[in-house]
Amino acid sequence: MKKPHIYLISVFLSILLIFSFLVTGLIALMHFKGMEADTCLQIVQDKQLAQAVHESLTQYFTDQENTTGIPVSVYENSITAEACETIIRDSVKNGFSYLNGRTAKVGTEPDFSVLEQDMRAFFEDYADQHKIEKNASYEIAVKESLTGAKAAILNACDVYRFRTLDDAGVMSKAQHVLKWSGFLTIGAGLVTLLLILFLFMTNHAEGRHGFYWTGISLLIASLLLLIPARWLIRTCWFDRFAIKTDHVFAAVTGFLYSLTEAATQMAIVGICAAVLLLLFLLMHIHVYKKETIRTAKH
Repeated sequence: MKKPHIYLISVFLSILLIFSFLVTGLIALMHFKGMEADTCLQIVQDKQLAQAVHESLTQYFTDQENTTGIPVSVYENSITAEACETIIRDSVKNGFSYLNGRTAKVGTEPDFSVLEQDMRAFFEDYADQHKIEKNASYEIAVKESLTGAKAAILNACDVYRFRTLDDAGVMSKAQHVLKWSGFLTIGAGLVTLLLILFLFMTNHAEGRHGFYWTGISLLIASLLLLIPARWLIRTCWFDRFAIKTDHVFAAVTGFLYSLTEAATQMAIVGICAAVLLLLFLLMHIHVYKKETIRTAKH
């Protein structure tokens, strides 16, 4: 490169391009991986979270029997692994629909008709055995027990804590940004393409230099993404999170590791693409030198 100012401009654009590649990659990762309910649904299946929630609820209602007097058998039909999985899947789909701006409310209303039927059957049988009048106080006791049971089930099945985050005002704030992730991905991609175009325009006298600067920028950006991603996975860094509930811990860390694995794969693809660009440049230089020597001989 004969002109110093061309070199300096190319270095400056390359630095911008490195950050642009990183930002574009991270936004695209969040949009195509992090904002898709299927990512979390796969984790629910792989980690067998429905079974874990079932066991947790069984233990909870067993412990509660000493306080409420309601045996765990009353809840058995409503907290099977299959029933829990249905509620978990609906919760996940609803949470991501909200974040993507496709629904206006966080939370679902599962069908608890079986629970209500079993609960009322228990209370009616108990009242008949102990000759308790089924008056207003009786109805209040039934409704309070039913409400408490529903809340416990919904809380346990909310493995990604969408309701808790919504109560804290986090979901609405996140939605304002995340629902535009598609447009942000396109915008960041366009900025990246413009920077590449400027690099080629800056080096228009020797077009192959555009491939060099683009390849180097992509290689550096990919390494900057790959190194911390591999470190997070190798050190099991997310396992340090202090989350008391086992199934919530498995859900959250599983999601984070899934994103990190995807970032690793993206970085590897970027490195391969950068290497191909640089190899193409070397081949071009080799052919150019051969043609120059051949021309000089003639």
